[in-house]
Amino acid sequence: MKKYLLICLTVILAAFTFSSCGPTDAEVQGNAKQVLLMTAPSTDCTVRNGIVTITGTVESEAIKTELETKVAELDGVKRVYNDVQVVEPAPVLSEDDTLRAAVIMAIEEAKFKDVDVMVKDKVVTLKGKFSKADQNKIVAAAKTIDVAKVVNEMTTK
Repeated sequence: MKKYLLICLTVILAAFTFSSCGPTDAEVQGNAKQVLLMTAPSTDCTVRNGIVTITGTVESEAIKTELETKVAELDGVKRVYNDVQVVEPAPVLSEDDTLRAAVIMAIEEAKFKDVDVMVKDKVVTLKGKFSKADQNKIVAAAKTIDVAKVVNEMTTK
């Protein structure tokens, strides 16, 4: 009987020991942070009792889902709360778009409106109806910006 009791006690103790051998929260957090850093460096996480909360920003829903999936697969993760925000990247303006905006601003600072401004390969084309004197002022304003050429297609009022 004592032998049977000793065997049962040993089995129970072994089961308890092995069931508590999972990774600690700190280890889970370290592994999760490695995954996040490789996939989306603008994210972070916290871990409490095996529950991982992911925060930060990413550029798409696909990346957000990928983060959650990869973290959920880590050893010791019981659950994942994905609080990551999807922020669409700002559109990238071409050099011509940037020049067009600068030329429009220069023309408006010279007190002119309703000038059609087109830019292609740093060549500015101006259209609209203005007096000859105003056309010269508008062209001069456009030339204050670093452009390759200014083409005056404005007509006289």
